[in-house]
Amino acid sequence: MKKSWIKRVVSATLVAAMVITGFAFVPVTANADTVVKKTAYLYSENNTVEMSCIEAPNMPVPYVAVDEYFNNVYTIPFTVSKQGNGTYVIENGKGSMILDPANDTVHFDEPEIFLYNNERYDTTSTVERVYERTTHVENKTEPIGVDIDFKEFFGDDNIDVVKAEGDKVFMPLTTISDLAGVTYCNAVYADGKISFNYSSNQQFVNWETNFDALERTPGEIKYTYDELCFLIDTLYGYPSNCEFADEIKANGLDGFLSNYNEDTQKVKQLILSNNTVDFVFGVGTLGKMLNDGGHTNMFEPMMNALSDTEAVKQFNDIYNNSPTDERTILIDKYISKAADLNAVKKAIREYEYLYDQYTPIFDVQEGSQRYRYFEYNDTGIFVFTNFDENVVRLFKRALDTAKEHGMKNFILNDSNNTGGSSESLMYMMNAVTNLKYNEFYSNGTMTGNKVAEVLEFDMDQDGVFEGDKEDFNYDFNYAVMCSRCSFSCGNLFPCLCKEEGIPIIGETSGGGTDTLCFFRMPLGNYYIASAFKEVCYKSGENVEKGAAPDYDITKRKADGTVDYTDFYNFALLDKIVNNHYGVDPMYRLYNPNTGEHFYTSNAGEKDYLSAIGWNFEGIGWNAPVSSDTPVYRLFNPFTSEHYYTTNEEEMFYLSVIGWNYEGIGWYSSDNGMPIYRVFNPYNDGPGAHHYTADSGEVFALVIQGWNDEGIGWYGL
Repeated sequence: MKKSWIKRVVSATLVAAMVITGFAFVPVTANADTVVKKTAYLYSENNTVEMSCIEAPNMPVPYVAVDEYFNNVYTIPFTVSKQGNGTYVIENGKGSMILDPANDTVHFDEPEIFLYNNERYDTTSTVERVYERTTHVENKTEPIGVDIDFKEFFGDDNIDVVKAEGDKVFMPLTTISDLAGVTYCNAVYADGKISFNYSSNQQFVNWETNFDALERTPGEIKYTYDELCFLIDTLYGYPSNCEFADEIKANGLDGFLSNYNEDTQKVKQLILSNNTVDFVFGVGTLGKMLNDGGHTNMFEPMMNALSDTEAVKQFNDIYNNSPTDERTILIDKYISKAADLNAVKKAIREYEYLYDQYTPIFDVQEGSQRYRYFEYNDTGIFVFTNFDENVVRLFKRALDTAKEHGMKNFILNDSNNTGGSSESLMYMMNAVTNLKYNEFYSNGTMTGNKVAEVLEFDMDQDGVFEGDKEDFNYDFNYAVMCSRCSFSCGNLFPCLCKEEGIPIIGETSGGGTDTLCFFRMPLGNYYIASAFKEVCYKSGENVEKGAAPDYDITKRKADGTVDYTDFYNFALLDKIVNNHYGVDPMYRLYNPNTGEHFYTSNAGEKDYLSAIGWNFEGIGWNAPVSSDTPVYRLFNPFTSEHYYTTNEEEMFYLSVIGWNYEGIGWYSSDNGMPIYRVFNPYNDGPGAHHYTADSGEVFALVIQGWNDEGIGWYGL
């Protein structure tokens, strides 16, 4: 266990707090003689079970049977067996958990496998994820087990975290709920009943009334603080985007709060206060101190869920109307710091209006998310803001459209993407790597064990998982765009793409390597935290530093802020991708007044001629960015004809007799697709020569009397 040498005992501090507030301190111990049944709501008011529980004096939550709790969270069966040495073994077919009531410890051989969340209850999703699924989880390194000694967090003589009675072993509801927090499932206790739910969804008991009471009990104060220290010191991922992560990792949460500075000491006093309003200030300030860009948040969830409670009403009154109150000054300091950081990360959103200069091929709004697909020359651009359940379907729609329209390049614009589903991300990773990416890597925060979630995909989205027989064939030059706003899965995607050699355009992505997990405090308020696992590259290095761009297209304003205008410059993006893959698209234009066809790799020139009346006829062919065979461009000022040749002597001769040499127009490939040249002997002006990759067009012109002059050069 990380930092197992740090003792987590706060009884002395708490006794002092109790004396000040008038409480008499009573040690918290479980009553081992009474096992009762309590009603539990399982993700619905209409689905209840009876759970074996032990009620303990001064504890805000009951102890629950560990196997029963897990069986209400996971879809695979958990069993319990009592051993001759007095320990209890919980098994689920993937691993085991050994609980020792006598020593108040728990042991996991492979916690990442045992607690993994792919076989959990999730009754809230309205969209079935039918295109990707995890088949199993496997270790990529020799697994290291972990031992948790609860006495280091809860004290030797105050709370027995592991308690046994007969053939059952019990733990406090909040503690076992935190251990299973990677599932997104959590539980609260109120009205003498337990309520299970998924993520932040509404619970089915009136836990909010805990925040109508303005005085907290000694048992709840101690257990809440100790449990928070246990969670942070054991499960938290210490993301480097958090300003204080290194200090907390080195000293533990209690050591950090007790010794770092006056602010942290005040936060600890507020969390340990018997006043619920103080507690709201304390937890809210700690949440802002732990700000990591989006995966850890204790403040807004509490404010949103409890706005009608007496404690939060009083908090809001003090915060809004008492600016000199030391609690207001303290929390506002960290609210402002977090807001400033978030504003910098999300500055790119101010430029979204620049998309309006283009007409999307499709523009779909699904709930709060928007998906757009654009085309520019031979480049398709798919813009998405989240890896949710819908993105996979619309991503494939964009791929199909790009293929139908003859696109060569495909850009995935991830620059305003703040997260989502790793399953959806993996579908898209498998697509851009040509079906070569089916393992999702992470390191366990408890052990450092590297594990891989192995997935299979329905890539062609026909409802059948067919392995190598999936009908999925797209030959695009892929690129990914990201910014500092790209967070969580929005950060992971460009990191993994860069590792696979796919070019990254934009600026360094925003981090967010630890998975977001949902937890509940004993009073019922939910919060999110970076915990359990940090996603990583194949190498095992985490992705917190983000993906550095191969092509940085940011600019700096006079005030030092970032100008994101070029993120919406499709001509620039098109050129970057073509240059990266060694390709210059050759634009073909036609002058309806003179009959001349004109060819250029310059997108600006193409746009100018289109604006003054030339017809843009698309991409004639693709040329290499460079080669040993340049194609020279010349212009006859007397006839207004353009002429192109690879023959250096011909170029010099025409220059001598009056043609204007306009430089190298593009380059010829050494071999590849032939570009044919034909000549109209009846035309001595513009359009006398014509160049095409279409042999059928050559044949049609020759029938009409044009001279076939063979291959002029080669395209790609």
